[in-house]
Amino acid sequence: RQVVAELRKVVYPTQEQLVTYFLVVMVFVIFMMALVAALEASGCEIVTVALRRIGHRGAAGHAPENTIESFEKAHDLGCDYVETDVWLADDGRLLISHDRPKPEHKLTLEEVLDFCRGKMGVNIEVKCEMSEKAAHQTGAQVGKLLVERKDPDVYVSSFWWAALEGTRVAGPSVRRAFLFADSPDKSS
Repeated sequence: RQVVAELRKVVYPTQEQLVTYFLVVMVFVIFMMALVAALEASGCEIVTVALRRIGHRGAAGHAPENTIESFEKAHDLGCDYVETDVWLADDGRLLISHDRPKPEHKLTLEEVLDFCRGKMGVNIEVKCEMSEKAAHQTGAQVGKLLVERKDPDVYVSSFWWAALEGTRVAGPSVRRAFLFADSPDKSS
């Protein structure tokens, strides 16, 4: 019984503690309201940013990744965007696959964009192996396609700077994002 009594002291706050918590929260809320009012009065524009829910390779973990089924599941789960991986095949098609496409990979970037249009935005990650030239070519093909399609909620990302440069050359208006695996040391 003594253990239960001790646990209640830890788990359940006293009325005095609840009043203190409430007052602290109210002071914080009033302070934030006053701060926002002061910033608006001084001419500062208050910008709010909505949280974006981005499905990685669609809804990997819920459906086979980088498939229409996975993108559909991401939409059903409320994703605002999906991320997908694209490779330039030898025959010129832009194929969807995380790793180098195998013969069974048939889904194209156009099919993904057609499915997602009006439902979700798309982050197209340009993939390549061991070749700046191939990365540039892939980025250029993606940029050309996006300029032709004029999809509003699409951007290109890559770990390959050459891929983003290819996208920029082919489609200067196409949004791009550089991916990196490690952040620089800020101590120096």
